[in-house]
Amino acid sequence: MHTKKVLFFVTLLSLVSLLLGACATQEVIKTVVVEKEKVVTEVVKEVVVETEIVEVEGATQVVEKRVEVVVTPTPEPTQPPAAPVSPAQRADVIRMAMLSDIDGLNPWYYNDITGSSYWNAVILQFAYPTLFTLSDQRWDWAPFVADGLPETPVQEGDLWVGTVRLKPGLTWSDGSPLTAQDVAFTANTALTFAFAGNWVGWYNPALMDRAEVVDDLTVKFYYKVTPGLAIWQYGTLVGPFVNKAYWEPKIADILAQAEALDPTAADFLDKVTPLQQAVEAIPNDNEPYFGPIKFKRWEPGAYVESEANDQYAFIGTREEEFVNGAYRESNSGELNQNRPYDFTLYGEASGDKALDLTYGPYFQTFLFPVYSQDAAYLALQNGEVDIVLNPSGVSQGIVDQLKANPDVQIVRNAQNGFRYIEFNQARPFFKDAQGLAMRQAIACQIDLDFLTQNVLQRQVEPVYTLVPAGLTYWHNPDVPVYCKGMTPDQRINEAVRILKEAGFTWDVEPSYTVGSAFDSGVTYGEGLKLPDGTAFPEITLQAPGPGYDPLRATSAVYIEQWMRQLGIPLTLNYTPFNTIRANENSGDFDIIMLGWGLSAFPSYLCDFFTGATGVGDGSDNIAYVSPKLNEACNRWYQESDMVKAKDLAFEMQNILATELPYITLFSPPITDAYLNTIQFPYTDVFDGLQGLYSSAYMVMPSSQ
Repeated sequence: MHTKKVLFFVTLLSLVSLLLGACATQEVIKTVVVEKEKVVTEVVKEVVVETEIVEVEGATQVVEKRVEVVVTPTPEPTQPPAAPVSPAQRADVIRMAMLSDIDGLNPWYYNDITGSSYWNAVILQFAYPTLFTLSDQRWDWAPFVADGLPETPVQEGDLWVGTVRLKPGLTWSDGSPLTAQDVAFTANTALTFAFAGNWVGWYNPALMDRAEVVDDLTVKFYYKVTPGLAIWQYGTLVGPFVNKAYWEPKIADILAQAEALDPTAADFLDKVTPLQQAVEAIPNDNEPYFGPIKFKRWEPGAYVESEANDQYAFIGTREEEFVNGAYRESNSGELNQNRPYDFTLYGEASGDKALDLTYGPYFQTFLFPVYSQDAAYLALQNGEVDIVLNPSGVSQGIVDQLKANPDVQIVRNAQNGFRYIEFNQARPFFKDAQGLAMRQAIACQIDLDFLTQNVLQRQVEPVYTLVPAGLTYWHNPDVPVYCKGMTPDQRINEAVRILKEAGFTWDVEPSYTVGSAFDSGVTYGEGLKLPDGTAFPEITLQAPGPGYDPLRATSAVYIEQWMRQLGIPLTLNYTPFNTIRANENSGDFDIIMLGWGLSAFPSYLCDFFTGATGVGDGSDNIAYVSPKLNEACNRWYQESDMVKAKDLAFEMQNILATELPYITLFSPPITDAYLNTIQFPYTDVFDGLQGLYSSAYMVMPSSQ
């Protein structure tokens, strides 16, 4: 045991002088030495040594006496323990940096293909209620505002009918009741306007006839076909809905115009599109929300601010996932406006737990400042923001910088999404048989193994089908892949063969010379001509720049050169993210590079490419028409058996990998970075923390 010694000298002098010795029998001078030993356990032991000098009848005697005393030291003042993290006592503010601004808050716009950006989702993902939801981490299908499990759809005449009941006592953020009227109004409005994008996955007019209110807590959905997994459980029942009292008067006139149209008419799409756009452009100031936070203000280009919603029905809800597969959700009612409930699914809620989570919100204010990428991570290191939300993940170079800061936490997960290029098939050179050949030849030239391993230094994984490998049940590992495993000379030869068979010609045909380092190389094609003999026009590839996503920016450089080798006069154009999306929506593009975040159930295999009209990807922005895919999707939407649905998912992946409306590129593992000022109930999650968007119901302060 290590000790520290301190000596203290104290002299006690008798007031009796030695000169008066004849008047007393004993004179005493006492010296006291105190030795303090401080032990590592903070206990102090005093050893008192008393030395007495005594004169008796002129004779001097020295007497020494040692006394040990244990003394408890006065403790130093300590800080009171931090209050436990609780949604009942919220922290003031969390600051979550965004790398791009939002471009709209209207829910009709946000859920359409035109408004479905990651940044809009950060603000609105949790704003609107759904009947059912997917649980954390394990993605169990579970009730949200629905009261228990739904009835199995049954046939009534020519239609199939599914019934759902809502939990009683739910309210919107303005305190108004949430009812079946809201659900039916949203579904019927989406059907009438034939909204595209995500709306098609929830309320598709080709599949759903209507929704009806039975009473304030019960709604029925009527379908034209047997509603399978994709239509019922993972379609309508996970679709959001809005507040009828707020939206009905705002859209009444436009809705009447849409209701007067004939949805079977050839010009229906032309007539309904401007009505869709009119609804999606309506300002939604003071709209009631449902989720854990509600929008407060937006300063374009600067920040968005949201605040806690005290009316949220699930504040304090406890979600428990058990190792045996059971799922339990409960709420005592103390924090959620006295709405207690308790239910268990998928077995007995007992034994070891995989997750135990209590819903917030844990902050009063959610601030979303807009930064460039470099500025955002500098702000993180300086403590100006708590987390950087980045759908592309943190690049390795920035990770290396952040690792030097002990206050920054870094987590890495597999991503549920992919980066891709898409073709505008309204352009004649990408249309019909010649367009298919062109897309297949381009896919042949793009060497994903070389791109991901050599160029991007294994920071990403190649993606050959629209369903990532992480979704193991639905992923088809055996899709056709053009020129996979071929050498550069073999790729060019095969790409040239595909194009020549489709009728393309060159003034100088592309070729590859195999030989020594001095002799080998590519002879770039020149004077490429379409099958009708006209010159292939100058085209552009729009891709995000290095400041937004260096992985996509670098990949675009190589794709440009691979296409130029074939004689395709392509120019890379680095373009702001929101501009790419706007150009996509308006059809002002040849090829663009974007990315998708995906759902746990791969209904997007149809939803991305078969809108209500059966044309395009729901908004007709790539003009892709596939009879094979449409037929498979019709069966997919009606399939209720999981095994048969898997077989259909594999079939659709084969179709898409052959027809190539998209050429998938890669999926980067998602690396997230945040300060130790905040914490999460879990960080091991497929698709990373960025896939939780604002994490509004779960992110917590490290202490309060």
